[in-house]
Amino acid sequence: MNEIVLRDLGISEGILQHLRVYEPSSPLGFRVQPAQHWRSSPIAQRSIVPLWECGTVLTYFDQSSATYRRCSIEDPKTDWFSYRSFQATLAQLFIELYEDELPDEEMLAIAKKVGFRYAERLIAESAGLNREAYHAWASAFPRTCEA
Repeated sequence: MNEIVLRDLGISEGILQHLRVYEPSSPLGFRVQPAQHWRSSPIAQRSIVPLWECGTVLTYFDQSSATYRRCSIEDPKTDWFSYRSFQATLAQLFIELYEDELPDEEMLAIAKKVGFRYAERLIAESAGLNREAYHAWASAFPRTCEA
């Protein structure tokens, strides 16, 4: 992990610390694992900066387009998202933590630690949405955090 490059991309000290001293049982342990397996994937031939993995899923920065992206290392041609900011990438991560039913207080504490500025809004906006409305909201929310 090249911390200088990651810091230049705006990756927060909280995320760097989590990756540096990775603890699988931590609240981020499943979703944010040190990036290691991507090297055996065809994506290793591209100009990327790996951020973290979750099993065979890689979250990375694509240097050619200056965007944060996610894909399966088994099918790196298909990106699952493409955002212009790290805050939007964190928004996607926090939606997943919300869906994992992480308690609100814990989400807010982690958000503070990793520098995610929109956690309170995420919790407020998602509360009480029916299934259909929630899916539409969850698809749109990260882009509202791109500022």
